[in-house]
Amino acid sequence: MVHSRSKADRIFVSTMPSASSFLTTIFLLLLLNILPTTASTSSDLKKKDTTPSPWNRLNNPQIRHTSPPTASQKSFTITTPPGTDIWRPAPGAAADNFTAPYVYRICKSSDFIRAAVTVSADWQTRYDQGGLAIVFPNSGKKGAAAVKGAKWLKTGLEVENGKPQLGTVGAYAFSDWSLSPVVPAAKGLGKYEARFEIERNGTDLWVYNVVKNDRYPLRQATWAFLEERGKKNAEIFVGVYAAKPIFTDGKPDMNLTVEFKNLRIEC
Repeated sequence: MVHSRSKADRIFVSTMPSASSFLTTIFLLLLLNILPTTASTSSDLKKKDTTPSPWNRLNNPQIRHTSPPTASQKSFTITTPPGTDIWRPAPGAAADNFTAPYVYRICKSSDFIRAAVTVSADWQTRYDQGGLAIVFPNSGKKGAAAVKGAKWLKTGLEVENGKPQLGTVGAYAFSDWSLSPVVPAAKGLGKYEARFEIERNGTDLWVYNVVKNDRYPLRQATWAFLEERGKKNAEIFVGVYAAKPIFTDGKPDMNLTVEFKNLRIEC
């Protein structure tokens, strides 16, 4: 069967330039830099974002929703296996246990103002925890070596006495631990959330539980910024972590997934 061309088809064909003249035109346009390169000819192609990520990771956090968190997407989860913690029961790096998955930004100590985040999870096992962590790293070190034996403070939800609590731990030489009840009071294990804020006040670091428009003080760390480590450009790590120090009875492979919402770090 022979198909006839429409009038429009005939006009198009009759006005098509020859192959040689078409190639000549293309060559001239390229010389004049009028024709864009192939990579940018399509308006549908998005420019590749080459901006370095402000986020760092320690202890292989399994991140979901965005990997890592971005400026526009501040809600994400971190999943941790059992046997992870941030804890130092005795002085010295040998007693240090910083195995919890940790996602953080590096800030100048002198520029830090505050950080805040809402933490939630299905809390099931004693010591299940997640929240904010600020580390005063060892100068000139990176990764695990930077946090080994360093000063740090963490605050978040942690299971103790059969229910989630507001837990804060500071480690100057070794760890201390304080607990406060969640508001409204937790009646047992399960899904709970709370918002935490850490804020610099002079050389002190204040820790708050934020409930609606009110802030309730949990801790004052007077040692936090007292030294500044003798350097004007001293750095600190500020971020979030999840930890599951012990195994769940009868479920040795059970992980803990902690959700972090509305993370804000000002530095």
